Amino acid sequence: MRTDKEYPATHSMSTAWYIVDDEGNVGIMDYNENGPVPWGVEQTSSDDLKFGHWEDSYCKIIKFNLTNEQILDLLSNPHKPSEEKMWYECVVRIAKEKKERFIELCKNEDIDAESIFCLSEGLGLYEFDAYECAHDINYLEKPVSGSLKLMLDENIIIEVYSLQELDMNDKFKNDEVIFEKEFENSPYYMFHQPYWTGCLPKKMHQPKHPVKMDQIPERFRHRLHKIPGSFKDMDTFQIAQYYPCEEYCNNTYIVDGCSYQLSPLPDGTEVYTKSGMCHYPFFNYCSEKEKFHCTQKCTTQCCDIFDMYINDKPTVLIIFDPREEADYNWKIETNIVFQNSYATPYISKLPYRIADKGLLFQDDVIKYINQECLSKILKESKGYIEAIINDIRPRVILVTDMAFEVMNDVFKLTNKKIEINSEEYPFYSLSELFKHSAIIDELAQMPFRGKHHPQLISTEEMDFLIKNGIAKEYSTLI
Repeated sequence: MRTDKEYPATHSMSTAWYIVDDEGNVGIMDYNENGPVPWGVEQTSSDDLKFGHWEDSYCKIIKFNLTNEQILDLLSNPHKPSEEKMWYECVVRIAKEKKERFIELCKNEDIDAESIFCLSEGLGLYEFDAYECAHDINYLEKPVSGSLKLMLDENIIIEVYSLQELDMNDKFKNDEVIFEKEFENSPYYMFHQPYWTGCLPKKMHQPKHPVKMDQIPERFRHRLHKIPGSFKDMDTFQIAQYYPCEEYCNNTYIVDGCSYQLSPLPDGTEVYTKSGMCHYPFFNYCSEKEKFHCTQKCTTQCCDIFDMYINDKPTVLIIFDPREEADYNWKIETNIVFQNSYATPYISKLPYRIADKGLLFQDDVIKYINQECLSKILKESKGYIEAIINDIRPRVILVTDMAFEVMNDVFKLTNKKIEINSEEYPFYSLSELFKHSAIIDELAQMPFRGKHHPQLISTEEMDFLIKNGIAKEYSTLI
């Protein structure tokens, strides 16, 4: 259920995503705050993944083709309508011959129409929210009224179910991670990654009626993270072994522009896994360091403009302006263009002294730094964005409207092409995405042609790279 309402006892959101094994079994991976989290995973929860993927920017669901058995596995506590008190986040079974009347009443203002979601036509099951019909403005229970009372008086609702909450948690006790879950059933294999990044996830549930890959709409299958082997035979795995992941970790090294972090493996060994790309210290390119007599690698008072990792082999480069942030919708949309993208500002740091401030934050960039100033820094930044483009060699470059003005000042733009590093790239503003979707979609699906970076580096190889000055500690470069 998706809603902007605030209800009592709501839970804070964790992050979760779909996984699939070699046998086509679908699972849900739930993690507790610190990672590792594959690039491109949005902020969501296991509960929001029960029936399909919500496209948040459109508030629409890509519904999975679950069987009746699988749907019932997600429900619990069947009871009479007279026994229901909350009328919030519940599932109702209606008299199928009264469906039209049910839909008609659901359009009334005292029913949350956005939460009405058909789970099964055959069983007459709907997600349902009539909280306002059973509670006053102070959230106190009152006799049912309004549209809900009409439904009950007309015997439209036959039975009520609770939705299983797919909550999982962990705690550290006596030097051991204790895993907990608050559900009895699910048609998905359920795994939970604990808070501590040095620990591996644990399988929390094995389903009786597992969801299969072919039950998921084809246009969404590329979003599933494939794990080698069979879920029924594994108790744990390391997601960062197979996909670039962001996670909180102090032991990070930069090799050839990519960051690597030390991660545990199920066999008890450790390996360095890729966690970031295009780590080019802006100090090396900054035109202002001599002007301001900078002696540090890069002062912490300069404003950081952060990039967004979506795909580690991007065919699409999205460039945005330091006066704005990467759009969260680029990460969560199933659109093939965004799913094959890497998003970066054309300048990753801005000198604080330009704004004549002791500290410079992104809000200050909008207030103190104009387009002319940004164009000047980009022109004189000695190849920062060029280095990124040379590494990725994207099939197409998309820019926000705000970034377009500055890029147009600095680079040669002709007939939807931009010339960088003596090579031409197709070049469009993001506002033209729909207009030119056919050609942009085609370019986005072409093979990656940039620099290939290994996903894993062994501890022995990393020791060699560190010893020979090839791997640099991340903290010395920021």
